Parts: sequence; C-alpha cells; structure tokens
Amino acid sequence: MNELIRDYLWLLDHEWQGLLATFNGQFTEVSEALLVYAYAVSVLWTLTSLVYVARMVRKGRASEAALPPFTVLVPFYGEPDRALRTARSLDGIRPAPSAVILVDDGSAISIGEDEPLPAGVSVLRLPLRQGKAGALKTAMSSVTTPVVVCLDADTEICSKDWRSMLAEFDAPEVGAVTGKIWPVANGSLVGRFQELDYLAVISLIKAAETIWGGLMTVSGAIVAYRVAALQAVGGFNSDKATEDIDASWRLQLSGWRLAYHSRWAAEVEMAPTVQALWRQRRRWSSGLGQALRDYGATALTRGARHLPIVIVTLANILWVLTMLAITVVTLYAAATRTLTHNDVVAHINLLAMVVTGLILFSLQFLAALLIDGRSWRTHLHLVPLLPLYPVYFWFILLSSFLVGFPTGVSRRKLGVWQPTARAPTVNTDARPT
Repeated sequence: MNELIRDYLWLLDHEWQGLLATFNGQFTEVSEALLVYAYAVSVLWTLTSLVYVARMVRKGRASEAALPPFTVLVPFYGEPDRALRTARSLDGIRPAPSAVILVDDGSAISIGEDEPLPAGVSVLRLPLRQGKAGALKTAMSSVTTPVVVCLDADTEICSKDWRSMLAEFDAPEVGAVTGKIWPVANGSLVGRFQELDYLAVISLIKAAETIWGGLMTVSGAIVAYRVAALQAVGGFNSDKATEDIDASWRLQLSGWRLAYHSRWAAEVEMAPTVQALWRQRRRWSSGLGQALRDYGATALTRGARHLPIVIVTLANILWVLTMLAITVVTLYAAATRTLTHNDVVAHINLLAMVVTGLILFSLQFLAALLIDGRSWRTHLHLVPLLPLYPVYFWFILLSSFLVGFPTGVSRRKLGVWQPTARAPTVNTDARPT
C-alpha cells in the first residue's frame, strides 16, 4: 500500500509541474503528464482487477449454518410496482431473509392495503416524505438482525445463492458488502453507453479498489451493511446528496472495511434518456463533493482505511481539471494564432495517442468480462462503442461533474432525493442462479 501511495504522490507532483509549465506557455510537459497518468490508471485498474478475479476463483462455498441472519429494506417513492417486483425477485434466495420490508417514503400512490404480498414481506408506510436516507434511517428501527440489505426499487436480484456474500461478514472488520450491477437498458445508444460504463469502468474499478483495501463507495442499489457498523457511525445521513457515498466514507474513516462481491449480482434499470442520466451523474458528483469537503482532510491526515482511494480520487479530479484547462488554453491559442512549434500540437502524435488509449481500454474491457460472470457474447454489441467511450465521458460525465461537484462542495443540503427516471421495460435475459 505504501508503494501505491508513493507512486500516486509522484504522479500528482508530475501533474502539478505540468500545470505550472502551462502557465509559462509550455504545453509539452503537461501533455506528457496527462497521458502518463491516464494510461497508468488504466493499467493499474486492469492489473489489480485481475488479482481480484484470481482471489474470487480461490474462494469456496460458505456453510449456511454460520451465516448471519439479515433483513432486506426496499425504500421507494411513487413506484410501488417496482418495489413489489424487487420483493418478488427475492423468492428462492439462499439463505432466506428474516424479513423483507418495503419502505414507502410517503408516496401519493402506494401499495394497496389488499395487495397480495410475497411471504415474509411487509410494508412500512411513512406519513411524510423523508428522502431515501431518511426513509432508511427510520426503517432501521425495525431491523433486529446483525446484517441489513438495502435494495433500490428498480433492482431485481439475479444471484439466488447469497452464502458467499454473507460469509464476507465473517471478517470482523467488514462493515459493508456491495454487489455487482448488471445494467438493463432499453436498447438506445445512451443505454448501451451506460452498459459499457458499468461493465468496463464501474465494476472493474470496484474490483480493483477491493484489492487496494477499500471502496470509493458502495452501490446503493445493492448493498449489505453490518448493523453495528452503521450504528457506530450514526446511521444514514439525510442531508447528503448520496447516502451510499456518505456512509461509505464515514465507515472507512472509522476503520471498517468495505468489500465488493461480484458473485452477488442484480439487474438495475438504467436512465432512459440523456437528461435523466445527466441528472443522475450530477447527483453522484455532488455526493462526492460533499464527501471530500466533509471527510477528505481527515482521511488524508489520519490514515483512513480507504486512503489509497482518496488519493486516486483527488488525482483523478486534478487530471480532469488540468485536462480541461489545457484544452481551453490550447483552443484559445489556436483561435488567436499564438501557437508555436514548441506547443503541444507540434509534439503529440494524435494517432498514436488514440490507438494506445483504445488498446488499453480494450484490455480493460476484456478484464471486465472476467469479472462479469456472463457469457462474453452478451456484450458483443458494446464492442463498436469502445472507440466512442471518450465522447460519452467528456460530454456526459465531465459536464455533470463540473456542475455537480462544486455544488456538493459548496452546499450543506441538496434537497430531497429524487428517484432516477427509468426505462419502462426490463430485460430478464441471461440470469444465472
């Protein structure tokens, strides 16, 4: 871990020196720093995710008798049909939950009193809307088991065997375990880009981070918490844009370890439009901004369990801002005809840069297939999108970050959580047991 931190501190220093060179009109150093960092991160993610794959292969099946009992909470607002569908997807899981509670966050349209519920499922109706974190916090008073599983109302469980996931809690330092999301899209281009993002970036990063010793965040759509760990850090915080990021950082600051378990999988509906996706990613960026503002300094100075992830996160933010600054300066110089032969455009082999990036991202994609658990044929339709992923990144992810992150840093409360708009149908193909 010390070597990893040292390497990233070196990269940060290299980025900073390049940024200083930019203000002197020298673009070569900063362009080299940007390329080195982006390629190094891709290689690091890929290699450490392969270590994760090897570790998962060595894991055996857990004994059901020694597993902790658990309760499932499904908070929802205005989507009772989806909440019921989530509850029904729990049928046949092993071991069975002690209870499944559908938490109605003050919906105007709710589950009817005479609606037939699956066995072991109950509805907790809150009189006033509190937001997702507030609803979960209230529902925690009904939890009597040592583990609580939180699922979003657009989540359908695919993995019926939960024994290996629950066995993660055998380690006393584990505070939460998050599962793998299999995206469900409506076949649109924006949906397919989200599929690629979850497969080759989000899932792969979580696998890599697990090897580093922590996670930037659990996935709020499918996560299991140790109740004692949640209680020790004050439970869910309703003032935050993202309850999962906030809880993840507070748990790791207190010494709890978070784990990613790719064999615990669920289908989650994707945002059906560019507007819905942009709002979702803006909210995620706001949550990250709040976490860095509230806990970043403490994590860096007190050696938090997720310190490597904090350093990488800061480095990524610096990389994005530096890249944006260089792009603006370069475009301005080109528009005013002040570029010289010493500038970046005269030194970068654009074709070599693009080809190298595509090769590294393709290797990242292949490594992600090993983590996914489904046939590689399931993802063939994503291959043509590999060269276009940078366009998706810069136009959707970067723009939402530039709006959401400063908002999270500057504002204490960001209003009541709004469920992300979802596609109208769900594809149930390729579900292993």
